[in-house]
Amino acid sequence: MTPNKLISLLTDFGLQDGYVGAMHGVIYSICPEARIVDLTHGVPPQNVEAAAFLLRAHSRYFPHGTVHVAVVDPGVGSSREIILAVDDRYFYLAPDNGLLGFLQGRPGVRFYAANNPDYWLPAVSNTFHGRDIFAPLAAHIASGVAIEAMFRPKEHIHRLPEAGAEDAGHEIRGRVIYHDRFGNLITNISRAAVGEREPQLVLFGDELRLPLVNSYASVPVNAPLAIWGSFDYLEIAVNHGNAAQEFQADRKKPVILKLRG
Repeated sequence: MTPNKLISLLTDFGLQDGYVGAMHGVIYSICPEARIVDLTHGVPPQNVEAAAFLLRAHSRYFPHGTVHVAVVDPGVGSSREIILAVDDRYFYLAPDNGLLGFLQGRPGVRFYAANNPDYWLPAVSNTFHGRDIFAPLAAHIASGVAIEAMFRPKEHIHRLPEAGAEDAGHEIRGRVIYHDRFGNLITNISRAAVGEREPQLVLFGDELRLPLVNSYASVPVNAPLAIWGSFDYLEIAVNHGNAAQEFQADRKKPVILKLRG
């Protein structure tokens, strides 16, 4: 696969402090022809699970040869490795903290660990590997430098604790894994997990029964609802409201999708 010089960035850095701009500067210094897409820098701080969800949900919409860089890295400066995953479409660069675990088992995917500081910045801080290691590596990959010059093969990578929903046949039990800026609570229950079965209703916690509808406007203003979102995962929302605020974005409450039959 040939890199197309497009680099996507996903971080928890925010846009206030200049961290993202510094990464842009490093990339352009090494690969002036690069094109950068800021996928998001609003991942909740240190939330590796949310980062993995967002990367998995959005990366597939990019052209072949894109370098996806995801830096949500609570272990920065520790012994955790920086890894590269390569499949038949993309390059994925991230810390080995479970963020790329969703790629494990994907046919044809290959994993590598960064091992050549010659392709990093000369001075590497203990707190900003995004600028000092990730950005230069992404730029060199986009420039066409051989993977073998910068990485060694790696057989196993870290995975997050099992994040899938539990299928009991008559119901699927899941939980909230992320909420967007509109306050929609996105769960780990996928439409694919339902298959040909017919959803009946959604229970949130012990007390809330939600209709599964096709649009927010299917319920009155300020009424809660459940809906299949644009990622094809079950979401809990409030029409003209903010479910994350109303329900405190509670990740501990079970979300249960009841099925007919």
